[in-house]
Amino acid sequence: MIFNRRVLILLSGLAFNLCLASEGPAIVGTETVERNFELNSYARDLGALQEALGIAGFSKNIPDEYSDPTHGPLDFMLNARQAPWAGNYFPMFKGGLANRWQTREKIDIEKLRDIKKSLRQLTPDQINRLSPIEKYDLYRGDYTFKSTLHELHKRGPLRPLPVEEWEGFCNGVRCAGIHLPEPKHPITVASRDGIPVTFQPADLKALAGASYFFVEKYSQMGGPSFNDGHAQNQPNAAVFDLALRYYVAAKKAAFVIDSHLGSEIWNETVIGYKRDLLEPEPLTAEDEQLFPGAVSKRRVRLDLYSLADVSIRESNQSTKAKVAAGDYHKTTKTEYTLFLDSSGRAINGLWKKTRGLRGIDFVWFSGGRGTDSKNPQGNGNELLSFRTISRLVKLSSQALSCRQVLLNIDDKKVGLK
Repeated sequence: MIFNRRVLILLSGLAFNLCLASEGPAIVGTETVERNFELNSYARDLGALQEALGIAGFSKNIPDEYSDPTHGPLDFMLNARQAPWAGNYFPMFKGGLANRWQTREKIDIEKLRDIKKSLRQLTPDQINRLSPIEKYDLYRGDYTFKSTLHELHKRGPLRPLPVEEWEGFCNGVRCAGIHLPEPKHPITVASRDGIPVTFQPADLKALAGASYFFVEKYSQMGGPSFNDGHAQNQPNAAVFDLALRYYVAAKKAAFVIDSHLGSEIWNETVIGYKRDLLEPEPLTAEDEQLFPGAVSKRRVRLDLYSLADVSIRESNQSTKAKVAAGDYHKTTKTEYTLFLDSSGRAINGLWKKTRGLRGIDFVWFSGGRGTDSKNPQGNGNELLSFRTISRLVKLSSQALSCRQVLLNIDDKKVGLK
C-alpha cells in the first residue's frame, strides 16, 4: 500500500493530473503568511464546496442549520452502496496499464509487433494474461498496439524521464471508484474481428482509472504544499467540517484529500469520520482581533477515515462491502478550532499546528466524464475512449445472470475511434 508519491497539480481548464510530474514552483511562506491564507480562506472554500455540490448534481444552497457544528452526526461511515470501490494505482515503473500483472512478464515490443501473425494461435488463457492496455488494443482491433506503445513510452518505463515508484494512476482510480460502478466479474467480449478478449475486474479498474487521469469537472479547497513547505494552504477548517457533515454524511457523497502535509500528495478518498466536539471556550484577545463577529470557540478532535490503496489482486474482486466495513481505510487523527458567532454558527476555523506529516493538506472534488483521451498535451492517451471503457465497466458490474458475451460489436456500439 504505497502512498508516498509526490505529485503536482497540472490544471488545464477543468482537467487535472495528480500523478505525473516532479517539483512545482516554489511557494515558500512563513508561518504568518500561512496563517493569513487560512484566515482569509472561509469564503473561498465555501464557494468551492458549493461548486462541488453543483458538480455532484445537488443544490448549491447549503441549509442554514449546518452552520451549527452540532448539526449532523458525530460518527458516520458510508455504507456498501454509497462507498467508492478500491483499486490499485498501477505504478508506472512496473508498466502502468502495460503491466502483465497476472504473470509479471515484461512486454517484448518486438514480439508485440508480431502478435498479429500468431493471434489466432493464442489461447483464451494467453489473451487473458495480457496487460489491460494490450487487451484494450486487441478489443479495438488495433494490431499496431498504439495505446500500449503510448503507455510504455509516455507514461511507463520507456519514457525519456526516469519513472519514480510513486507515479501511477492514483488520482484517476479515486475518481473512477467514486463515479463508476465497480467491476466485479470477468467479462469476455468479442473484438471487432470476432476474437474473444477476457477483461478481469482489475484490468477494467486500471483502464477506468486511466480514463479519469484527467477529469471533466473539478473543484478544490486549499492547495498543495511545495518543496519544504508544511501545511501551507490547508482548506479552511470550518468549511472542511461543514463538508464532512453535509457533503459526506447528509448527501452520502465522497471526496478526495491529500493526506500528506508536505510536498508529497497522497490521494485518499474520504469515506467517514468520528468527531469529538468539545465544550465552548471563551475567546482570547488575539482571537477577538482575528475573528470579528466571533463570541466563542469550540475545538473538534477528528478521526478521519479514508480509503487506502489495495494490491492489484485484492482489487480483482468486489471491494465496496469491505470498504464500508473499514477493512481498507486509514485513519487520520487531527484537531481544529471552530469560531462561533452569537447564534452558535461557525464563521471560521483554524487547524491545530502539527509537526507530523499526516493531515489534510488540500481537498478536491470531481464529476462528469473522464477526459484523458482529450488531453494528449498532458500525456493523456487519445485512444483511451471513456465511452468504451465505461461500457465495459458497467457490463462487468452486472450480475452474472444479466450479462452476455458480446459478439460482432460495431464501432458505433463500443465507441471506437
